[in-house]
Amino acid sequence: MGENVDKDYLKCQFCERTFRRQKNLENHVENTHQGKGPLKPRRETNDMYFKCSHCPYTTKHQSNLYVHLRIHTGKDVI
Repeated sequence: MGENVDKDYLKCQFCERTFRRQKNLENHVENTHQGKGPLKPRRETNDMYFKCSHCPYTTKHQSNLYVHLRIHTGKDVI
């Protein structure tokens, strides 16, 4: 007890994240710090927004629009 439990972890050289497996560290570095994969920053454009047909409301997520539409319709929209 009282030992450094992180001694078996691999630390990312770019941030404070640690990993037990080398492959997980490699994936993290590739996806996060080299601008590749799912964490790559997205370009923001108006085309990415879902717009309400009843009012000026807009959202990035279609599911949020469905929830919002209940205000106008009083029921679930599918």
